[in-house]
Amino acid sequence: MGNKILLTPVDDLVEIIKGNPNCQIAFLAKKLDLPSSLVEKWLVVLEEFKIITIKYKGFNGFVNITSGVAKHEGDKEIDIDKIKSIFVDKSKAKGLTIKKMQEIWPSFVLKYEGDIKDIFERKANVAGYPIDKIQLAWQKFREELNTL
Repeated sequence: MGNKILLTPVDDLVEIIKGNPNCQIAFLAKKLDLPSSLVEKWLVVLEEFKIITIKYKGFNGFVNITSGVAKHEGDKEIDIDKIKSIFVDKSKAKGLTIKKMQEIWPSFVLKYEGDIKDIFERKANVAGYPIDKIQLAWQKFREELNTL
């Protein structure tokens, strides 16, 4: 993933899981330097949308990426990483610092939020998710998208 500075913490979480199959929740919290309770909340949402699976053995939860994620990863109508890359390239061309890019990212996202939401909802509908779950996932995704 090219421009790590513009990935959300949830994106980082998924990437860590991809690179560390069958990892424990405590490991993920430590890698992200976040409270386990927050990481667990994110994992529950990711599991609801069949992005990850959590298997409990005793008191430990072991996390893996679902096979469905790998199958659909190349199936992107609009590549969010490409949008982020364009944002960074244009910002660099204007002489903006990383800090300034992070400051203006939320307004950039807000400008294109309707388009992003349409794509998000369309893909979730095609995948067969119930509308109430789609709306919940959108709210969580939107919160994370706005924070860098």
